[in-house]
Order: sequence, then structure tokens, then C-alpha cells
Amino acid sequence: MTIEENIRIPRPVAAGIGFFIPFNVYLLPWSAQTPRATDLVGAAFLVTVAVLLLMGLRLSRRLAVRILFVAVLLLPMFWHGLRIGELSALIDAIRWVVGFGWALGLTWMARSNRLRSVVFKGIILGTVGCVVVIVMQVVGLTSLTISLGWAAQDAVLGTSWAGILRVPGLEPNVNGSAAVVSLCVPIALGLLDEGRVSRIWLFVALGTVVTGSALTLNRSSILVSGVTVSTWVFLAGKQSIRTGWKVSAVLLIVTGLAVYGPPGGWKRWNELASLNNLTQSQNFQVRVRSTLYGLHLLSDNLLGIGRDYQGHIERYMRSYMRNSTTSPHNAFLQIGLMAGLPLMLWVVWKLGIRILSLLRRGSVETWLSLHLFGLFFFESYFAIPTVISLVSWLALQPFTKRFLNNSTFIRKAVTSTKDMAS
Repeated sequence: MTIEENIRIPRPVAAGIGFFIPFNVYLLPWSAQTPRATDLVGAAFLVTVAVLLLMGLRLSRRLAVRILFVAVLLLPMFWHGLRIGELSALIDAIRWVVGFGWALGLTWMARSNRLRSVVFKGIILGTVGCVVVIVMQVVGLTSLTISLGWAAQDAVLGTSWAGILRVPGLEPNVNGSAAVVSLCVPIALGLLDEGRVSRIWLFVALGTVVTGSALTLNRSSILVSGVTVSTWVFLAGKQSIRTGWKVSAVLLIVTGLAVYGPPGGWKRWNELASLNNLTQSQNFQVRVRSTLYGLHLLSDNLLGIGRDYQGHIERYMRSYMRNSTTSPHNAFLQIGLMAGLPLMLWVVWKLGIRILSLLRRGSVETWLSLHLFGLFFFESYFAIPTVISLVSWLALQPFTKRFLNNSTFIRKAVTSTKDMAS
């Protein structure tokens, strides 16, 4: 007996929940510090768990110890937020707690044969919605997207590169929006490996990520998507999907590059190639210097320093060049600087274990872990609530699966509900 057998989530609701994971709207469009859709849904999952606790849930000792272990890993992040004394410094820690609700809720739906494909199709459609927002901004409707809660109040309305406008999308930063859009690729690959969708979903995902990257001029998302698809072709694609179809997916990308060029055109990608010395590229210098200094900061502060790391990196970078940054350009370093080395190693370990399971079989969880692992080497993506929610699910799922299989509390909860109704 499982929760799903007693509390049936309607399929449209599951699809809607999946849709709003990437299409993470701002609930209070008029406020710069508004909660997001993932905050609301994650909190709702936590409230559901609290109700079940009150109705008779008992956690096993082993599970309780593991949950306590995760909570301890989050303590430095809370401490640094309280020490800094600003709400913005606590938001990330709070979202990690809300992420525990997402871990429960997504496991709840993903382990249901009735809901698994529905919720993940919803995520793919949500990324398509993100591209629609980008298109609206490209044609000059950025103010409308902000008013609708489809863009951040403090989003940069447009940054220019070589005379070309780069729009932010749903996230405050253009690179974050492109990364969220690219999540449709590993999810489509996983559903294909599981035999839950037709091949058309893969081509929808590929078209979505290529369009998103082309409009945002983002390179990292298309590169990581290409690596993910290539790995699927040569490593763990389901055998029932013929090699011809896999090769066709790759040829589609290659043909697009030959006809149109990479996202932003060849000018964007010739930035480094046109230079005699690779280290002369300012973009390259910013990324390398900020990452190396972030690593230095982490080695000196093994329990992190909270959001103070942004000020340290900015001051360090300004001593070398006029254009500065507050990002270490690496999500693993970011979470280490926020909460300490233990939490960083925990995230690396959990994602790594799932990636290794690709040697046996492919699934949504394994391909998504590989894709996120690659993205994390390019930007500080743990500033995105969508990423926090998904990583919490991927890392906590083995714990929450035991929670959801506890039929004793389910029967007790259902019995109590029937008694109350009568």
C-alpha cells in the first residue's frame, strides 16, 4: 500500500506541478523579493507531510538519522544567513528546506506509473513556455513579462554583445534561463529510455534548447546538451530505440550548426579563436580567476562564509580588471562557499552515484544528474530555485523512498481520515 493508492493526485495537477518547475513564475510581480512558484508548491508538500505526521506517521530510526544528517549539513548556511543579518542571505537556506518538500513530492509522483510520464512531460512543456517568454522579450515585450510575473523585477532588460541584444528570460540572469531551458533534453532522453514517450518528444526538446540558446546567445547550455545527447547515443540509449534514430538526433544538431551556425552565430564563438593567445580573452580570464579564487576561499573556509563570498570575489576581481563579477562560475564551489565543504561533497557524491548507474540503465534521474553535473562547471546555478528543487529531489530520493513505502502510517492516516469523516 502506498500514498498514491490512497491519495490520488489528478493527472492535470501533476502535469501542472511539472510545468511550473521550469516555468517558475514570480507570485508577487510588483515586488523585487517575491516568492516563486517552486516555493509555494514545495511548501505545500511540506504541509502535507506535517499533516501525515499528525495523523500517525512514525519515521524509522535509520531514516530519522539520515534526515538529521542532511539537516546538519544545512546548518552552516543558516548560521551564515543569521550572521549576515539580511533576509536575502537566508533565502537560499530556506529554499533548501523547501527542497525537502520537493524531494518528497517528486518522489511521490515519479514512482507512480500513472503520474511519472505526466509530471516529466509537464517539465518539458514548461521549458517550452520559458522559450515563449524569451521570444516575447526579443520582440520588445519585456515590460509585459515582468508585469505578468514571467520575469524578475530586477532583471536586466537587455545586455548587448557585439550589437546583439541578450534578454534575461524567466530568470534574472540570461545564463540561468538558458540552463533551465536545457533541462528538457535529459528528461526527454530518460523518458525515451524508460519507453514512456515517443521519439517526437526528443525532437521537441532538442528544438527547444537550440532555440533558447540561439535567442540568449548562451554557449554552456548547448554544449552540455550536446555532451548529454552524445553520451546517450554511444553509452546507454535504450536498445529498442534504433541507432538510426539516435544518429538522426545528432545529425539534426549538426545540420543546424552548418546552416545557421551556433547560438549567436559564429561571431559569438569566434571570440576566443580570433585571438592569438587564449588567455587574452577577458571572458576567459574572468571565469578562470573567479573560479580559482573561489577554490582558494573554500580551502580557507571549509564551513563556508554564506553570501559574503560574493563581496570577496568582487573585490578580488576588481584588483585585476575593470569589469568585475560576484560569481565563482562553478555551482559546486558556490554551494561549498555558501554552506561548507561537507554539503558540496554530499551533492557531488549523490549526483555521481546516479551518473554511474548509467552503466546499467538510463532513466530521467540518471540523465538529469549527468546534465546538471556538466552545467555546474559553468555558472553558479544554485541561485536558481528550480535547480535547488531538482537537486534536493535527486539527492534525497533514496531517503524519501523509504518514507513513502511506510505502509503502517498510511493505513493509520487513512483510517483516521475515515473516522473523522464519519
